[in-house]
Amino acid sequence: MYLFLSNLASFAPLFLVIVTLFLVIVTFLYFLQTKKLVDEQYRPRVAVSYELLRKYKGKSRNFVYFVVRNIGLTSAFNIRFDIESDLMYSKGISISQIPLVKDTIPYLAPNEDRKWYLFRIESENEKISYEKRYKETFCGTLTYYDSLEKEYKGKFIIKFTHLKGYIYED
Repeated sequence: MYLFLSNLASFAPLFLVIVTLFLVIVTFLYFLQTKKLVDEQYRPRVAVSYELLRKYKGKSRNFVYFVVRNIGLTSAFNIRFDIESDLMYSKGISISQIPLVKDTIPYLAPNEDRKWYLFRIESENEKISYEKRYKETFCGTLTYYDSLEKEYKGKFIIKFTHLKGYIYED
């Protein structure tokens, strides 16, 4: 019995080394995962959408704006668009030709946005028909950077089908 205990005692330091190495590896993997989650949480996130402004100065106007917004927790830099499917928004002018899309947006702080007036939803009595506009899609890829110049890309799709049915009221 004494011999068994002395042999077991000789393996104790080796056992301690193995357990310590295992704990060091697990701690390191946990650290890497935590760093990855923190990096993902604290990054810029730029979203592209449209916004309907129903009232303006107390009157119904139904203005539709193209909106680029940073919904992330850090600033976004050098925001640019690569358009795949364009959309005409006014008398021969497409969305890709407006300065907000054509030019690079140099900086967007967290919760900051840029808006561009697109059109107004007209009444049913108006002669202009927006049926074609409601069916079209505007899509592309958005590229932007964080303060460490890490590149982020995201696809966006804008359809105005949800606006069909809104009419101008005074």
